[in-house]
Amino acid sequence: EERGRILENIPESKKPRAPSSSKRKKTPHGKIGFESLAKVIGQRWQNLTEDESRRYKDKAAEDMKRYKKEMDEYMTKQAAAKAKKEEGEKMTERGGDKSDEPGSVNLRKETPGQPEGEEDADDSETEKQIKKRRTR
Repeated sequence: EERGRILENIPESKKPRAPSSSKRKKTPHGKIGFESLAKVIGQRWQNLTEDESRRYKDKAAEDMKRYKKEMDEYMTKQAAAKAKKEEGEKMTERGGDKSDEPGSVNLRKETPGQPEGEEDADDSETEKQIKKRRTR
């Protein structure tokens, strides 16, 4: 809206516009360039009264609070998602076995001194028979 008010006060240029393929600076609407517009806005900011500038500074402070709140929520969600992903990766590394967690029951039949993951020969034979029945 401020840009529109500034542009209203600038007279139309009577010079023909250069073709868009030229290498020189272009003014997109034929009235004022970005640099000139920035200077006008800067000058107007300097000329604002304390009450007028306070209004904009209050809006900026309010928006910063909103931004920080939203970023905190986002970062909390990201941290939770990362922790969940890392837990899933740990589970995959352990083969989905939760027997190391407190309160879980270890259903694997292991012989003392036997490496983890190796069952007795007759146990693996029984498992083969069960799988065979399931595929029938």
